[in-house]
Amino acid sequence: MAGPTDEQLHRALDGLRGPSYCSTGAPARAFAQFQAFATQRATPTGPAVRLHLDGPSLPHAVEWWPLLGDVPAIAYRAVTAVTPDEQRETLRALLTELDRLDLTGPAGSARWHRCTLHLRHDDLTNPDGTRRHPGPGILPLPDGAFIAVLACAGTTTGYLLDALHHDPTGGFAVPEPYTVKSSTPAGDGRPDGWLAGFRTEWATRGPLPWRPEAAERFAELTGLTATAAKLVLAGLPYADTATTVPADLRKALGVKQAGEVRLAFAMLTDAGPKLRRAVLSALLPQDPARLWTDGPDVTAAAAVWTAALGRRVAVPEQLLAEAVRVVRTGWGPAKALPALLDPARSAELSTDLVFRISGDRARPVDARTAGFTGEVLRSTVTLAAWVAHHTPAGDPCRAALPAALAVLRDRLANPDLLLDLDRYVSLPDFRQLAGSPSETGPGWERYGAIVLGTYDSQPSPALRPDLLDADATDPYLPALRADAAKPYPTEVALRLVRDPRFAALLDDPGEPAGGARAADGTWWPQDPTRSVPDLVAEAAAAHGVGADAAAVYLMLLAMPDPTERNTATWTGWRPARLKAARAELADTDLVVQASRSRSGRSLFLPGPWLERGGGQAPIEAWKVDLFDLAPDGTAGLDVTVPFEPAADLYRRAWQRLRAGDRPHFDTLATRR
Repeated sequence: MAGPTDEQLHRALDGLRGPSYCSTGAPARAFAQFQAFATQRATPTGPAVRLHLDGPSLPHAVEWWPLLGDVPAIAYRAVTAVTPDEQRETLRALLTELDRLDLTGPAGSARWHRCTLHLRHDDLTNPDGTRRHPGPGILPLPDGAFIAVLACAGTTTGYLLDALHHDPTGGFAVPEPYTVKSSTPAGDGRPDGWLAGFRTEWATRGPLPWRPEAAERFAELTGLTATAAKLVLAGLPYADTATTVPADLRKALGVKQAGEVRLAFAMLTDAGPKLRRAVLSALLPQDPARLWTDGPDVTAAAAVWTAALGRRVAVPEQLLAEAVRVVRTGWGPAKALPALLDPARSAELSTDLVFRISGDRARPVDARTAGFTGEVLRSTVTLAAWVAHHTPAGDPCRAALPAALAVLRDRLANPDLLLDLDRYVSLPDFRQLAGSPSETGPGWERYGAIVLGTYDSQPSPALRPDLLDADATDPYLPALRADAAKPYPTEVALRLVRDPRFAALLDDPGEPAGGARAADGTWWPQDPTRSVPDLVAEAAAAHGVGADAAAVYLMLLAMPDPTERNTATWTGWRPARLKAARAELADTDLVVQASRSRSGRSLFLPGPWLERGGGQAPIEAWKVDLFDLAPDGTAGLDVTVPFEPAADLYRRAWQRLRAGDRPHFDTLATRR
């Protein structure tokens, strides 16, 4: 029969089926299957055959049948405002066929079952010893029933068959040699005639108008980002390919940044295709006409989402998208940042685990339970520092950080905790340096706070936090490092959790020492005119420049990322004021003016420039000591942000200048 091709159907169902493959140019095989079903229902008699391979043939087709039971999701997608016309017509054709075949509602459940059958290898063996492959086909049965085998997968004993069983009598008896593994009604639980009524409303009213307020409400109820909520209300287009969406669709949805789309897809992928279809199905009211008069049933859809996944902690979309883009942690920011802001709702931050040495590393005794690990520690500390630097004082996200630090300290008090350093070392080499172990056990040995498996000669060490000294260090640790100047990320994270300067960074800095809060009640401690106005005056007097130029100089001196955009954000100054301050500063010997890749600015401290890799932005070598970087600029937690209050950092940098440690070029050959 004529109908959309499998390739067209594959594209039209993207977001509803889950990751799948369809060859380019695949013909209309799914619609040929529909025609075969219709023919078999119209002429139920057929030759008596033992196997479906000997009955009426069926072509291989794109897998449409997993969506049975969720046909309302297809219907909703078909009429959304942003569904492309070609896909809309493909879905119209699909819904027409499903309605014609009674594959929805109570009738679908009474007459059709989705089933998984099994055939043994022996049942497929010919008399001459050759074996048949159980491809698609129809097995006619008595009383107008038939089984349509649609796909198969091999097992050790034979094949599992994905099939549809049609039986007007409702008996659904399966003959030998087939064995039933599962059999479930194919209907969707809606009343009889709902799809016909929907199609009538669609023909009369046309596609839905776009309702941005519905997406806003869904985001509010579920905690999803605004972009993720818009994609849900748009029918989840492209959610299976999960790369990006066309520019015209982004414009229609009011989405500006491709990064926000990638973040949204990551959230939606976590849901899985079955849940995504259930959410879309719930958007379609029981009375289809209400979809046009009242809009999507956002409350019902949000209830389906939260019942399965809970309500996410709402995080400002721009902050979350930027964290996903730049922060590289094992426990990704898309999940770790919401947990950081509400630790009590996170299993990773609220659950203590029992660890043991198993094989070459420390592992939880119960590997199936989510809980606190070394990876969670590193990721949470990294994100806490990053959020403190990227949100102003008074921001709700920043205000949540002290509680998160308290939770980390609670987790580190677990006596059964072992923190995997996630780096392999040479056990013989370490033994030579460390001498005799402090303690030994079956399959492990301990040196101070360090525990190593003895399963082989290349274990991944673990730390026992309860045995570390007050500064979260251990005298054996330097012997483990491949580079003595580069501590393990776990070492850095542990030290920060116990460092009062880090706690002060995460705490509320209170009122600005100079100036006032912004209209929204926030202020940036990175603005020296607010956090250290006395240093601004001292710098201006010491170098004979105005207060604005002195403030810009202090930001260049002490901040890791004093880009022109960041300095504008921190100070709130208008472009003309910033331009004048930078011009005044550029006329001094305090800075050099240059064009450097990935810097985002034109003024720099004199001296060596570290390009750095691994996604870390370049930085002046003079700042290595300010941010506890390795000599080559490597950051211990892969982010270069302050680990102490901005005011303290400004004073420490200024004290270095007063002590004679000024930024300077070592040789004339150093790049400017």
